[in-house]
Amino acid sequence: MILKLLLLPLGLLALPAFAQKPKLNVRLRQQLDSLDRAYRRHEQRNDAAFARAEADSLMKPIRLPSGALAGYTGPVQWERSPDSTDLRFVAAVIRRYGFPGKSLVGRPASMVAWQVLQRTSQTTRFLPQLRMAAEAGELPYQYYARAVDTQLMQAGKAQRYGTQFVNCVLINKATGQLDMVRFLWPVADVRRANELRRRAGFPTTIAQDAQLQGFPAESVTLEYALRMKQAAETGE
Repeated sequence: MILKLLLLPLGLLALPAFAQKPKLNVRLRQQLDSLDRAYRRHEQRNDAAFARAEADSLMKPIRLPSGALAGYTGPVQWERSPDSTDLRFVAAVIRRYGFPGKSLVGRPASMVAWQVLQRTSQTTRFLPQLRMAAEAGELPYQYYARAVDTQLMQAGKAQRYGTQFVNCVLINKATGQLDMVRFLWPVADVRRANELRRRAGFPTTIAQDAQLQGFPAESVTLEYALRMKQAAETGE
């Protein structure tokens, strides 16, 4: 998903300090663990709905090159996502504590908070807090790097670490079918990006990551990327 958020003036935002490691908050850790379990159950129920739809010959699922199902010609009973409720909870936690890092809630629960921001496309909203947590060792630095690249992509700029790959679902005007255009969002400096990735803790280069995810690693121009993005968003 591509969002339309603007770059944040980091120097103008007040940030919580990590001068001392916070004490483990067992209750907050349990709340995040509970939130994660509930979301996993939600995913399982929707996966079951996918399976039922695939088995129904009347549904005719549209399968994309990636293997994902893009839509159906018949109704599917989806369960409403808990994303908005989960985001409100995590946002309230961040406002109170800063990003809940490993010292406050433990590594697994900290990743639950990150996953909520990721799946709701809100990492850039809390980029300053993610930066502080990463610099203090409370969050693996590569997660902050992903948020930085997301912010740059949303602003229509080349990314820094090469973490963002794009799936653009377009309508083929000749056939009326859905086509998938897949590419690595343009990287400002690939050689420097691979060094930045290494320092941030990524185990792969950009090319290796692209191969693992099944994306072409060849660079596209920023003009092309923006044109595909606009076409996917407007349906034209």
